[in-house]
Amino acid sequence: MTRLRADTLAPLQRYLPGYADAVGALPFAQRETPGNAAIGLFRDHGGPGLLVPDAYGGGGLSATQAIGVQRGIGYLSPSTAVATTMHQFTIATLVEIVRVGASMEWMVIEAVARQHLLVASGFAEGDPNGKVLRPTMRLKRHGVGYRLNGEKVPCSLSESMDLITVSAVVPEDGTERFAVALVPAASEGLTVSTIWRSPVLAGAETGCVRFADVPVPQAALSYVGDADELDAIQVRGYAWFECLIAASYLGAAVALVDRVLANGRARAERATAMASELALCMAGLEACAGHLDRGDADSDLLATTLLVRYGVERAIQRATDMAFELLGVTGLASSIDAALLLAASRVLPFHPPSRVRAEAALSRYLDGDELILEPTHTTEPP
Repeated sequence: MTRLRADTLAPLQRYLPGYADAVGALPFAQRETPGNAAIGLFRDHGGPGLLVPDAYGGGGLSATQAIGVQRGIGYLSPSTAVATTMHQFTIATLVEIVRVGASMEWMVIEAVARQHLLVASGFAEGDPNGKVLRPTMRLKRHGVGYRLNGEKVPCSLSESMDLITVSAVVPEDGTERFAVALVPAASEGLTVSTIWRSPVLAGAETGCVRFADVPVPQAALSYVGDADELDAIQVRGYAWFECLIAASYLGAAVALVDRVLANGRARAERATAMASELALCMAGLEACAGHLDRGDADSDLLATTLLVRYGVERAIQRATDMAFELLGVTGLASSIDAALLLAASRVLPFHPPSRVRAEAALSRYLDGDELILEPTHTTEPP
């Protein structure tokens, strides 16, 4: 076993004992197919409750510990890492809400930990130009509650989810506000259809979730806020997502590089170059996670996290380019695994916000302005 593999899988051995062995027993290509066992094994080994505080029956992992877990899962199965990121990011956000004193969310996170429930994310995942605070789904008043209409596409974890969080526009006092609703997967009017045809990340259960007059009680609105600004909870949730998703794709890159190191194809200088790129990625993500663990919640946190995430994208490209070149045609011809890992490692830029979307705001931030990620005034449709 290479040191790279051992270090990457160590957090799984500590926080999800038995999981790496169980997933590792499956052929890699099988872990990346629809309906594979890796997500179920994540549930069975207690993965859903890792980020829930121990007071509510969970593992109480910090952000720094969580990104180590996601990197390890990405090493074993990029599809599973992407799917479970959506769950973990959602749970982290619900935990943030509980910490500021909300009323019902503690019951949700406790149920997640004790019943091993999986929660999908109905935010802007999958759209590189997605506007998280400009959701297309809408809530309309219906008696004492609401009805939800719209669709979330693409949506990972769509087949295994027990619940889904949905960002939606809600009318209130003549204005439109940003809301997050928690919806059971078995709700009347909620349907899931398959959309993913590519073999890349085929095991992430990415589908289309449609909501047709789905009933949403008032108590199921886990957060309501102004749609034109990011507050502390949203900033921290955003930063959690960027750290977790980047760590997941980093795991895929590590797996590809590790195959090259394990078969002795890399000379010392190439091995060092690839390992250096990967080490820089993890160090940057750990620094951002450290800010989360210290409770930071300002625009500096979000700006730094985004800058690191875009740096991770480029470093992954450099490291995996070298790895694929060193594998050569023989490595490509002998197995589909390397091609799947290479392609999977390149999907991080498709998650919001894209570098193109954010670069103007980040440039103004670097000039000394406050970070305004999604301008209030825009001619684009919601």
